[in-house]
Amino acid sequence: MSLRLLPARRLQQPIRYHSRTVLVANSLSTMASIVGQNGGNGHRGVAERVLVIMRGAPGSGKSTEARRLLQTFSDTINGQQPTGQILSTDDYFISPQTGAYEFNPSHLTHAHTWNQSRALAALDRGISPVIIDNTTMQAWEAQPYVAAAVERGYTVKIVEPTTGWWMERDVDAMAEMNTHGVGREAIARMLGRFEEGLDVEAILRARNPWENSRDVRRPSPPVVASQGWENHRSPSPYNNRQRPYVRPAQRPPPKAKQLFMFSTTAASAVDVADADARLEAWIEEVKSIRLVDHDQIAPGHGHLLTLTLQGGHLNGPGQPNGTIGSTSMPATTPPIPTLGTPIPPAFHLAFFPPHIPERLLAPDGYDTHFAPPHPYIQRMWAGGSFTFNPHNPLRYTTETVTQTTTLDRVEKKMGGRGPSVLVWMDKTIKNSAGVCVTEKRSLVYLPKLDTNPERRAVEIKTIPDFSRTFTPTPVTLFRYSAVTFNSHLIHYDDRFAREVEGYPACLVHGPLTATLLLDLLEKCKPEGMVVREFGYRALAPLFVGEEVRLCGKRTERTERSDDGEDGEVQYELWAVSERSGLAMKGTAVVVRDPLRK
Repeated sequence: MSLRLLPARRLQQPIRYHSRTVLVANSLSTMASIVGQNGGNGHRGVAERVLVIMRGAPGSGKSTEARRLLQTFSDTINGQQPTGQILSTDDYFISPQTGAYEFNPSHLTHAHTWNQSRALAALDRGISPVIIDNTTMQAWEAQPYVAAAVERGYTVKIVEPTTGWWMERDVDAMAEMNTHGVGREAIARMLGRFEEGLDVEAILRARNPWENSRDVRRPSPPVVASQGWENHRSPSPYNNRQRPYVRPAQRPPPKAKQLFMFSTTAASAVDVADADARLEAWIEEVKSIRLVDHDQIAPGHGHLLTLTLQGGHLNGPGQPNGTIGSTSMPATTPPIPTLGTPIPPAFHLAFFPPHIPERLLAPDGYDTHFAPPHPYIQRMWAGGSFTFNPHNPLRYTTETVTQTTTLDRVEKKMGGRGPSVLVWMDKTIKNSAGVCVTEKRSLVYLPKLDTNPERRAVEIKTIPDFSRTFTPTPVTLFRYSAVTFNSHLIHYDDRFAREVEGYPACLVHGPLTATLLLDLLEKCKPEGMVVREFGYRALAPLFVGEEVRLCGKRTERTERSDDGEDGEVQYELWAVSERSGLAMKGTAVVVRDPLRK
């Protein structure tokens, strides 16, 4: 079996290329010439260090040649056990418990980031050769690896196997030979995208096709931690080598970093048609998902959410001292509710947390149960609705209560920021008496952008009937993240929010804003009435440390009971801030409490 050497570049010098030749690796000396006669481990003081980019479809013999190359290099140059590394994105899907290959397309982006992290760590330690054993169908897929190697003074070599079936592009043979069950049609699609004759300069010029930006600058090096993540499946979402961490007041203007995606043996993300096909396949897969969670609605846990809603600087109804939290204490601390008390509206969000090991979370900490495949990796809370059963309210209890989550629908849309995917989920909470709460939740997923575009603040001229202000502090957001078991970094990691997502500060949770609006309504609605429905939309982000005005207004559309009292009243609720304008708006319906005596 032999290898074909494609154009390569000696780094940290003016660009010059090796001649385009085909080397037949029939001897150890020829094999050694592929990695360079001066190759070896950088820690031994040897001049040349090598990054090898393997190319080839599943079943082409690429991985076999990578192993042969590493062993032969070690035998010829070092005369000892291999000191280089072969790094493949497929390694992410090898179960540490069973050793079996367990591919999950929804984790593919995270797998690439993980492999990218390992590569940077190896390059930083001067390991040679570092062999990237991915399919690398197109130049942009290798760009992060090559850019990092250029920065660190490595020589880059691009290698393909020269097995007969690969040289002849024999799809049937590759479908039969590959060990991960990749079918003939998938391999044929990959070959249809294969870029022939890549060189290092073309790779460095390559652009991620999923970037939705007019900026034509060469992409920056990959954004992952370069040390300490080699054996961890939840890689750092930002590179702590990029710049020193400074306090927010000293930090330069934020610039969002870019998350790169590459091809892997089991799948590849290059063109829109493939992304659409993968999205359709994912939709069919998640249609069958039915998550069933059990929890006890403990009064103590609900009390923690009550205390969280009192945090920050707050002024308005129900606050006798005007402000509470970091500036003054409330007049009284609310007592822990007793068993049997109905929970306040939206407090169910503090229960039924996601039971997901950390290694299966996305790099930024959110869960991936209903996350679409890449390139749709940036998630935002879009809105939803709650329906509370006034005849069977969810109560604090020692009884085990059940929540069922299923997929409602998936919508793909094209907007000003490019393509997006809206995922609608249905949640139903039941106790022994039946349904207590139903929720429809909408999350929007977008491709990762170079920058976070400025949004035009939407003004609202409606004069509220009642309102209060709330300034969320870092402690407020951390407490809400903790009480809801929400590990999304964007809510409590200021550096991540600024340097990775490109926001000016940490974001306020969408469900926290919705809960605050309902908390306001609870304090202002007529006595003897309960909230039955609330539907809302998140329109713009709110940020930590910035004052939010929570507003409510009773509409004219009301229904009267036979005794002339209000039977059903509708309220408009909204949240505004100076920076974001109208950030959330919704409509609530309150009805007479049928259980009130």
